[in-house]
Amino acid sequence: MSERDRNTITVVLLVVLQGLLSCVHIPAESGNSIQETTPLERIGIADLGDRLRVEVDGGRPVVYSMSSSVEPASVTVDLPGFSKGRELARMKLNKPPVLEVTPTEMVKPREGLRLVFTLTAAVKPDVRIEGTRLFIDFPKAPAGGELARDAQEPSSHSLAATAPEMSVAAPTSPPSASASAKTMTKVEVQRGDGEATVVILGDGEFSYAVKRFNRDRLIVDLANVTTPLRLQILPVDHPLLKQIRIGHHSQKVRLVFDLPQPADYSVKPGTNQLAVKLTASTEPDASGPPAKSGEARDGELPTRNVRVATAGRVPFPERLASIESGPRLAQMAPEIKGSAGPEDLVPPRYVGRRISLDFQGADISNVLRLIADVSGFNIVVGEAVKAKVTLKLISVPWDQALDMMLKINSLGMIREGNIVWIDSLANIARQQDEEAKAKESKIKAEDLVTRIVYVQNVTAQELLTTLRPYLSPRGQIQVNPAVNALIVQDTETRIASFTQLVRELDLEVPQVQIEARIVQADTSYSRSLGIQWGFANLNTTNTGQVANVRGQPSTSTDPFGGQTSQFMVNLPAAVSGLPTVPGVGFTFGRANAFLLDLRLSAGELLGLTKVIAAPKLTTLDKREAKISQGESIPFQTTSLQGTQTTFVDANLELQVTPQITSRDPRETGKNVLLKIRVTRNAVGARSNPAGPSIDKREANTQVVVRDGETMVIGGIFVDNQLNSVSGIPYLSRIPVLGWLFKNKSETIARQELLIFLTPTIVKT
Repeated sequence: MSERDRNTITVVLLVVLQGLLSCVHIPAESGNSIQETTPLERIGIADLGDRLRVEVDGGRPVVYSMSSSVEPASVTVDLPGFSKGRELARMKLNKPPVLEVTPTEMVKPREGLRLVFTLTAAVKPDVRIEGTRLFIDFPKAPAGGELARDAQEPSSHSLAATAPEMSVAAPTSPPSASASAKTMTKVEVQRGDGEATVVILGDGEFSYAVKRFNRDRLIVDLANVTTPLRLQILPVDHPLLKQIRIGHHSQKVRLVFDLPQPADYSVKPGTNQLAVKLTASTEPDASGPPAKSGEARDGELPTRNVRVATAGRVPFPERLASIESGPRLAQMAPEIKGSAGPEDLVPPRYVGRRISLDFQGADISNVLRLIADVSGFNIVVGEAVKAKVTLKLISVPWDQALDMMLKINSLGMIREGNIVWIDSLANIARQQDEEAKAKESKIKAEDLVTRIVYVQNVTAQELLTTLRPYLSPRGQIQVNPAVNALIVQDTETRIASFTQLVRELDLEVPQVQIEARIVQADTSYSRSLGIQWGFANLNTTNTGQVANVRGQPSTSTDPFGGQTSQFMVNLPAAVSGLPTVPGVGFTFGRANAFLLDLRLSAGELLGLTKVIAAPKLTTLDKREAKISQGESIPFQTTSLQGTQTTFVDANLELQVTPQITSRDPRETGKNVLLKIRVTRNAVGARSNPAGPSIDKREANTQVVVRDGETMVIGGIFVDNQLNSVSGIPYLSRIPVLGWLFKNKSETIARQELLIFLTPTIVKT
């Protein structure tokens, strides 16, 4: 008999022996097949201020398992070996974050009692066992929010996966006599040349831990601290610090510093504050020449090739896999995160450990098991995942290799914590549809309740349109303007979220004071120079004949006997606005002979008119305001229907809508966006037979002005200049002598209109 035949007979005998042993009945276990359960009669509830405690006293040692759901927010605690007592019923607490507790008995997978806690928001409870009692503490401050993944609390496996990284944890600050901080109140950034200091302020001394992550992030954890800050991302835009992300957790607050370049840091604790100073890194850049084989860069482990041995239960044809030991992955690729966000709009960033794979006709389930060992995640493979893969990959991230295999075989994955479920796209879609239907059925089964939500800072009618889409299909909402409240009828869970949304929208509206100055300056200047002259020859001949010569016949004389009108050259000076123009005249000659009458006149007028109008008003942010002053001018019109009177306004008016813009972290003040309409219409000339005219001055614009600063939003400048010369043709053009035959006038008129605006945010 050959060696091969003997091995075959041995395998057959082992299989037969195993079948016989499986048929053996052990009577010793028959008496324990039915286990007795302990009835649970009551559950204790205690409000401890910052948390809500649920106490379960089973009377014997308690074993539990817990699971949670984000939407709808709930926590499920399974207690094997317990049953529902007669006194134990559904409890409606309405004490955030717990709305109600629903006890139900279960049979599978083990007989026991299930407690379902319905929450107002997803929180992570703190569970511990003391003797026969189980304590479940629900923090009242919800953890996290929709922050970036690094600012959130990682799973326990993710924390373990970050161990080999270049993380340097600062020691927790030693206890001191001062009180420990309970609240982080403010985060300030102090800029300097080549450095940046982040000052974290609170109400006591912080217990902190600082560690570096991947050379481009610095994580600061503040233990046992909460914060009222709603800001989740604080932009900085410094060469050493791009931004700060703030994560809210039940037991701590996490701050993630995004570093544009490697930087050194130092931590300086103080009373009621913690200062983290960033300076330019003195270490060589990790992007330098590649390290030699067996050597490691700063912050990395040495590279080594690991050959995966062949196991009999994992038949990999021609299998060879090598793993490059670098920094382990704290989280999976973006596709595995299970949440859609802005990162889905950009190409995925693969950050997994690099591996090399060489398979030919291998079962995809076995390849996935290998990736599970490399990644550290628990991978569950569905029954529909049946395929053969042939690939050869050299030094690629494991998450990229996984993503490529899933795309080629029309597979998808869903991550829940550190467990990844891989199945066909059809099964995943069907599972998601069933979960959506189950969620919808649960919502429809909930009882409707009615609550009154009071609005303090804005009108309830303004919130109605915004809040209506957040109601369930069965929900209703009405407004009571008498008390400025919203009357909401919906499920308890939806009303709790609805109330929180109202609190977020019902913010105190700031006020803005707007002061406008309308400066109108009119300058007029007139100057005129003229001449009047004539002559007369009053001689009489010896023969008694008259031989008189006059420039013009004169019919009137002044008290001095001189001619006062009808000159031969009559071009006197004339200045509009002056009742009389100064002049000087003289007459010379000889009686009964030649007489010359000459008069020079000159006038000058300088006028300055300045009008300042300063309307001022105060209004709420984003609310239109208007102030007006003036008169209405009547105009009469005659038609077949008779005489009708209409009125035209001549007002000084300021109409403005302010909007306070978001604060720029690089500046110290706030900006105000203004939509403005400023008019100053005044009554013009009243001598018009149809009625007086209206002089209109108006500016309509939109500008952005810093708080408390003054800006010129409009201006009109008009300059009129008139020069005129009147004279006798030809004679007035003779040099020098031409001044005896002409008149010259000059008129200059300037009109200036400037509109200034000063917005001021009213401090309360």
